[in-house]
Amino acid sequence: MLTIGASSASQLVSGNPAPPFSAEATNGKQATQEIFKDKYYAFILEGQSTANKNIHVRYRIESIIAMLSQEKRESFIFFTVADVSSLSSLVHWIVRSKVKSNEQENKVTIYMDFKGEILKNFQLSQQTSNFVLVDNHGIIRFIKSGTVTEEELQQICSYLSVQFQAPYILAPIDISAAIHNSRYVWKPYLP
Repeated sequence: MLTIGASSASQLVSGNPAPPFSAEATNGKQATQEIFKDKYYAFILEGQSTANKNIHVRYRIESIIAMLSQEKRESFIFFTVADVSSLSSLVHWIVRSKVKSNEQENKVTIYMDFKGEILKNFQLSQQTSNFVLVDNHGIIRFIKSGTVTEEELQQICSYLSVQFQAPYILAPIDISAAIHNSRYVWKPYLP
């Protein structure tokens, strides 16, 4: 199997088994690694100050997954994790409310990491946006603390295209907005 990309800042690297984790959904239910068994999954973990630094990754991956058959789409899960581990337990109900509103507005599943378990177990950075891709065997295929570059994104998309036998159109993408903490700008490829 192809293993791509690894963050030099992280001790946990591509090719390692994904560590166990749990996070809380807005309805209060716990999501654990078992939910994703035999599925590919990817997530972005961010705190409030680093939000949307890797949103370009989500958009690109979702565009590939959208081209798949229903069966293949169901074998890939993309979600966001809000790092709320530094917040007092007194404000957890406020956080749940804000996250639920954000979920509805952005049409994305957001889990909350109140204990910092995902941050710790995946050895990610609280100071920046983080991206992780795990295959259907529970092996990390890409892990990065920081903004995913265009080259890294191309590797991720190529890997997914091969794994899912999906068409992949190499379209340039402007990630400067993500790097500068602005709104993401999609530049469609016109031949």
